[in-house]
Amino acid sequence: MIGRLIYLVILLGLGFLVSCKNNSRQKFYTPDSFKNIQISYSTGDEVIRSYAMMIYDSAGFIKTKFTSPISDMSLSERKLAFRTLNEDDLQMVYDFIEKAKKQNDTCSFLSSSLDRYHIKIGIMDSISIFGNCSWDGLDYSTLIKRIYDK
Repeated sequence: MIGRLIYLVILLGLGFLVSCKNNSRQKFYTPDSFKNIQISYSTGDEVIRSYAMMIYDSAGFIKTKFTSPISDMSLSERKLAFRTLNEDDLQMVYDFIEKAKKQNDTCSFLSSSLDRYHIKIGIMDSISIFGNCSWDGLDYSTLIKRIYDK
């Protein structure tokens, strides 16, 4: 009787641990997190190119609009792209914003080419970063490539 009870407790404990492990890739955002996000990115030294991405809710779908470059005199080079974001995209955007929140507002100036980020989240919250920060593989260029190069 006690042996069966111990066996049952061990089985329940293992089931709980497996359940927790399977849920480790939970999403850490809500759809409301993406109602209105604007990411502006500029890079360069002698020639500065500026890019922008807007993330917004459209009839219950989270969509993005990417503009590149927004300050170039030649409109023929201007690129406009739209996408509906899937869960992996949303998680990546969330991770990017969380990484941006942890960056200093000013980073290294070891290069003549400098990056500038301005991220607006909703109406009240914004993040500005200037310099060459370490993004651990999740910078603006990576974000755009993963979302738009599918």
